[in-house]
Amino acid sequence: MVNAMKWFQQNRWLGTFLILFGICVLFTGFLFYWTRGKWSDARQAFDKAAAERSRLQRLDPFPSDANYQKLKVILENYSAALDKLKEDLKKEAVPETPLAPNEFQSRLRQAVIATVNRAHANNVKLPDKFELGFDEFTTAMPKTAVSPLLGQVPLPQRRRQLPDERVARPAEQSRWSRARLPRNC
Repeated sequence: MVNAMKWFQQNRWLGTFLILFGICVLFTGFLFYWTRGKWSDARQAFDKAAAERSRLQRLDPFPSDANYQKLKVILENYSAALDKLKEDLKKEAVPETPLAPNEFQSRLRQAVIATVNRAHANNVKLPDKFELGFDEFTTAMPKTAVSPLLGQVPLPQRRRQLPDERVARPAEQSRWSRARLPRNC
């Protein structure tokens, strides 16, 4: 030990280098051990995923006949329930009554007059050329095919959209809108 101390004192740089080299070798060994553990975990996860992938590739992607028959039964039941619902809705729907274009115009004119009178009675200012949102049908007749669709719009309900006298009323009704008909009508 005394000889080693003398040697270390005589070769201080070489001794320090060997001690640091030993520390680096130990640190590198630790890093290799730690990295090997991480690599082992990653390899196990990869092998598991690869085995699952190859298992899935070997499976038949099409349903079995029993499952296909069950699916057909479910679809038939759904189709029958949907048809029944459609029939029930047809029974509940308001029947389409034939309506001449001039008859719709006269109903519209009566509804507009009644609405304007009600607005004046309630001191509500309406916009100029107020036509319950049916401006295009006051001067021109609607097409015959469109008239029944327009007849389904209850004009008295449009009048009820004005503020009620029991509720706080605005002094002016400036905007009045409705859903437009499709362009092909």
